Amino acid sequence: VNARISHLREIVPEALIVHLVRDPRAWVTSHLRPYGEWLPNLPEQFFNYQGSFNYWSRQEVARCLNAKGFAHEQLLQVWDHFTCQAENDKPDVTLRFEWFAKQPDTALKTLYRLVDMDYDETLNVAHVHPPNPPYRPALPEWDEAINKNVSSIGRSFVVNVAKPKKGKETDESVSFSTSGTKKLIPSQTLHRPDRTVLIT
Repeated sequence: VNARISHLREIVPEALIVHLVRDPRAWVTSHLRPYGEWLPNLPEQFFNYQGSFNYWSRQEVARCLNAKGFAHEQLLQVWDHFTCQAENDKPDVTLRFEWFAKQPDTALKTLYRLVDMDYDETLNVAHVHPPNPPYRPALPEWDEAINKNVSSIGRSFVVNVAKPKKGKETDESVSFSTSGTKKLIPSQTLHRPDRTVLIT
């Protein structure tokens, strides 16, 4: 929804607003590999690429933001801009795309419980496939680029690929605004100043 959450609240005040967020590395990779095809000179020059990346008009957005750096850095700045705008607008639920794509049934059941509705077992989620991975996510170049171009809010959505915790991947989580009226009792909580992160 990017920055349109406040407008949605005006239209449907009782709605549960869900912000679906993808790991920024995978989001950047998808824009440099649109429709499964790498742009010219990629992935060999992934961290030095300075060519066009205007699929879905993201390069135009980067220009409007006066984004600097290589293509992956400018895309990280665009991702961070959209993500922070939406988070600052305080959605009721922030849901990781990776968790939803891997466990759509569990994610949807969680959302149904939040609005006190019975889950529709006839929903067909067979078409939901696991997310495409980012380009070589463990490379240190990613850490450098994220620390340079992504805010502290945005960095909280970076999936930890190096050290999964107790057999569970850290991307299997969902965040709930403390300002929301409906909450679940988590098995484990990690606190940010204005959010509660639930580890499922």
